[in-house]
Amino acid sequence: MEKTKKLSISGSTLKWIAIITMLIDHIAASFYIMYIETNNLTGAPVVIYEVMRCIGRIAFPIFIFLLIEGFTHTRNVGKYMLRLFLFALISEVPFDLAFMHEWYYPEYQNVFFTLFLGLLSIWLIRQIEEKWYEKKWLIIPAILGILSATFLIAKAINNFCYMNIPVLMYEEAYYPIFLVAFIITTLAFLILYLMMRIKKSATWSNAQFSKLFAIVVGMAAAIYLRTDYAEIGVLAIIVMYRLRAKPIRQFILGTAVLMLSSVSEVCALVALLPIKLYNGTRGRQMKYFFYLFYPIHLLILGLLWKWYSGTL
Repeated sequence: MEKTKKLSISGSTLKWIAIITMLIDHIAASFYIMYIETNNLTGAPVVIYEVMRCIGRIAFPIFIFLLIEGFTHTRNVGKYMLRLFLFALISEVPFDLAFMHEWYYPEYQNVFFTLFLGLLSIWLIRQIEEKWYEKKWLIIPAILGILSATFLIAKAINNFCYMNIPVLMYEEAYYPIFLVAFIITTLAFLILYLMMRIKKSATWSNAQFSKLFAIVVGMAAAIYLRTDYAEIGVLAIIVMYRLRAKPIRQFILGTAVLMLSSVSEVCALVALLPIKLYNGTRGRQMKYFFYLFYPIHLLILGLLWKWYSGTL
């Protein structure tokens, strides 16, 4: 008897799944929501909108998976990063037009910037692990890693306190929460660093905290640029890269990170099914089509919105 072939899909099929689910999400977020609001619709149209947005959550983790696959197999990481950066620039006007309904909106940047910053972070991590591990100058990024991480943590504590403690919401009330949090967190990290040096070695400790600096650089840049998914997106890329050998854990923890930005990201777990079917092959090569699809479909959606709203 002939053996039944095991169901599997290629990398190009994964890309198709990602762009179709992304398209559904973008139609809902850029055009369909305006149709609902201008016509004061409720009930089924709103449910359809929510379902479309949920389907769209499937796309980003697949794009992260493909980014990591590309990074681990590409012969030239520099060209890969340059390509992502160039398409981030190309996509910015269509992105602003589709979602902000303006030709240029500097307060929010497209997801290609997030993917670029995530790729930059995991490239730095790999460089530290494979090429720079024994370099004595790693003490510098190690110290910067401690300071930058404590800054972000202190800032997060400060913002949380001022947003959730009533007495701190008044402008005339001043409490040096950020400074106190920064000092305490810095001391905690320094103690941890010294303990790691004693237990392991200076080389190992410098490498670990240098990787922390690489992570913070990507996250801080995403915060500063206000990219789509921002620092949560960059962190998800890093987490999924570290767990790339264990797909189930990779997706569960990657989704858990994405849920820090929105509970609706739980829908991203559906992406685990096509990922499990991935057979490791590239499939039909349509590389630039997949890159160009992002700005082109956003431009069409943006112009459609302009036409429908009478502002074209």
